[in-house]
Amino acid sequence: MRIVLRHCRVFVFLLLLVCCASILNAQAQQSAASAIGSRSAELVRVDLLGLAKDPRLERAHLGLFVKNLTTGAELLDVNAARLFIPASTMKLFTTAAAISLLGPAYTYQTPLLLHGTVEGGVLRGDLVVRGAGDPSIAGAFHKNDPLAVFESWARALRQRGVERIEGDLVGDASLFPGPPLGDGWNWDDETYWYSAQTGALAFNESTADVVVSAEGEPGAPVRWEIGPVPGYLEVVSDATVGPAGSGSTFLAERRRGENVLEMKGQLPRGQRARFAVTVEKPAAWFLHALRHVLAANGVHVEGVSREVRKQEEAREWATAAPVAVHTSPSMFSLATHTNRESHNLYAEQMLMALGAEQRNLGTARAGAETVMSWATALGVGRESLVMVDGSGLSRKNLVSPRAMVALLEGMRTSSVFQPFYESLPVAGCHGSLANRMCGTPAENVASAKVGYVTHNICLAGYTRDASGQWYAYALFVNNHAGPVRDAKALQDGIVAALTAAESP
Repeated sequence: MRIVLRHCRVFVFLLLLVCCASILNAQAQQSAASAIGSRSAELVRVDLLGLAKDPRLERAHLGLFVKNLTTGAELLDVNAARLFIPASTMKLFTTAAAISLLGPAYTYQTPLLLHGTVEGGVLRGDLVVRGAGDPSIAGAFHKNDPLAVFESWARALRQRGVERIEGDLVGDASLFPGPPLGDGWNWDDETYWYSAQTGALAFNESTADVVVSAEGEPGAPVRWEIGPVPGYLEVVSDATVGPAGSGSTFLAERRRGENVLEMKGQLPRGQRARFAVTVEKPAAWFLHALRHVLAANGVHVEGVSREVRKQEEAREWATAAPVAVHTSPSMFSLATHTNRESHNLYAEQMLMALGAEQRNLGTARAGAETVMSWATALGVGRESLVMVDGSGLSRKNLVSPRAMVALLEGMRTSSVFQPFYESLPVAGCHGSLANRMCGTPAENVASAKVGYVTHNICLAGYTRDASGQWYAYALFVNNHAGPVRDAKALQDGIVAALTAAESP
């Protein structure tokens, strides 16, 4: 790999990586970062060839690009124009575009509509929820109470005197016509929360909460609870209680295309397993939970629960009166949650909202075209960006390190830079960066988005050096079959060294 180092007065940013893999751990990284700090005042040129030829990464594909945004100097270029799988660093494009095009104050509006007349406590017609794609009707934004929005709707209905709905409970999911899974997503990820299905109606982040407990004598069946409401997910279990202190062999997986959770193996006595499992047909899950809450609050629906996916049908209640409207947190808050927690569903819903708002089509493809066009105007080479989803879960996404840095540089001079910047995790502090670069100069200074899908480990973001100069970096490691820590050590070392540098 060829490394291009420009501008002689580049201030020292090389972490002296230890050759022996057995001692490449957190303490070694901290010691190396300290060494950089002691050398940084010397303003020496550094030969980076040894870093790129690290034997731990010799079989991987490296794409490294670092730019001083204060001076314009391109400090490090390793295959920076080539295309790489960006994993979750793709969320930087999604959130930056959403904050820029929709605005940091943008909110999703989800109305509850009375399609009919109210007479004597009875709605003679349908109760309709018009989905806007809000991903936050969940516990994360409601003090860990995922049913809070539905409870408020039930109260609003009772205040209007509604105790019975003669018609149906209708979910208008036509804004996002689908498909509910991203292009190129792995089928064997479908059970897990990070692969939740998208849709205009999303409740509890399109997942059910499962708690499994191992009580009783070894060999007894495990016990389980499904929340936030029961009855939607069926459980088929052969799982049993294992001896206390034994290793767990417990496994849980949802049948593909079905709302059936299969559990097997042994869970050691006295232990609990808590996890979220995705659901099939998230709009139906939304309506199931809403119906449950309404009934618990004395509002009974006589008709069926049904989903509407065609906009022609949705026009039927275009003039229906809202009895309540739920307003989501701001786009800034949602983008912060997306980036710091690396939450895929929020990014996907954001992408489809971009398509709906900008192109009148709430699909991932329309959203991606919107983002790519916007990024081109920002200075990102169109040939350097292939976007198919908003989260980076798809391996069909491709980005060059140079294009990623162009995005970061363009946002640095944007009027909405501050909310975008503040949405990012901070080294040693937030979410996916909480345990990285701790004890190095980058702690509490560098802001970045991590990305990981199997064998592909990425990092992109900003940092500032000791003199206040700004740097943007895209550090991509693809096709790495070894330990993830090897790639992280390279990335964290570069960022720590940039942060420790001193400008003249």
